[in-house]
Amino acid sequence: AVRRVVGERGAPARVGNRRDGREEGLERTITRAVIDVNPVEARLLPDDVLHIGLRAFQSNSTRELEAALDRAAQETASRTGIRGIILDMRNNPGGLLIEAVRICDLFLEEGVIVSTRGRAGQELQRNEARRRGTRPNWPMVVLVNRFSASAAEIVAGALRDHERALLV
Repeated sequence: AVRRVVGERGAPARVGNRRDGREEGLERTITRAVIDVNPVEARLLPDDVLHIGLRAFQSNSTRELEAALDRAAQETASRTGIRGIILDMRNNPGGLLIEAVRICDLFLEEGVIVSTRGRAGQELQRNEARRRGTRPNWPMVVLVNRFSASAAEIVAGALRDHERALLV
């Protein structure tokens, strides 16, 4: 389906679908366009808990997450500071592995974030956390659901495995 819709920006594409229980299909003409999705939605909750909705792992996800953390830290500095983080990755379909690694590295000082092994068990790739740039050890909860996949699963698993976050 994606191959049939992808094309020159601004060009029309005809799409259709058929619904259960109906004979006739529904057809529409859409205009091809680049859709920019903000990967991070952050809001400060009462008691200075930061809710971060991480919607996708794209090339600017880590940068946007860092900016959200910096804004919240600055806004709460005259009070208690950030008291906790809710990292909400429900319905996150994943994306770029390198962004998942970079996001984990913001919260982990050391240890393996993710490694890849071949069929014979040999390690093919290993990504580890570095102490430099690690954020304070704020209490953290990670929210996932059955639609959290790929890079979201890597982040959730790494933060849980390193006992950095409670996984819900």
